[in-house]
Amino acid sequence: MQQAAQSRLLTAFLSALSITAAFGLAFWWNLDKPFWAGFSALVVSLSTLGQSIQKGLLRMVGTVTGAAAGLILYFFWGQLRWPMLVMLCLYILLMVFLLLRSRQSSYFFYTSAIVAILIVVQSRGGDTPFTVAVDRMQETLLGILVYTVLALLLWPLSLLHLKCGALGVGLLLRKA
Repeated sequence: MQQAAQSRLLTAFLSALSITAAFGLAFWWNLDKPFWAGFSALVVSLSTLGQSIQKGLLRMVGTVTGAAAGLILYFFWGQLRWPMLVMLCLYILLMVFLLLRSRQSSYFFYTSAIVAILIVVQSRGGDTPFTVAVDRMQETLLGILVYTVLALLLWPLSLLHLKCGALGVGLLLRKA
């Protein structure tokens, strides 16, 4: 029981440290929207390193795919609001359909749909779509990398460590 509480405390501390470091680096490098770096570090902070790496990969690939989709939509229909919204709606429809069918990569489809929406909406405010896409990918990658590096350096908890710890506690309880 105490090892599980210690593991949760270490995960919480690692999450807080990685979010703060991601924000700090984003501010230091003067990135456009540091929010996404900290948010990405928060989203990928899970109880084991393998889970975090998997979610980070799904988030990054989903971000790149959604940015590409948003750029394509904007390239073809950037001056025509209603056709662009119809095509965006169809893209979201496809992503949600695939999200509901997928068991392993649903987070990829979710992220892809959200990023495509963000590229199209933020590009209407005066920023160029390419700049919005590149900024979003940079900040997302920064948050993922900061969390992964800190997790590897400080507390590389794996599911095996957690299972062995729980098994050890269970064996000690049975002997008593």
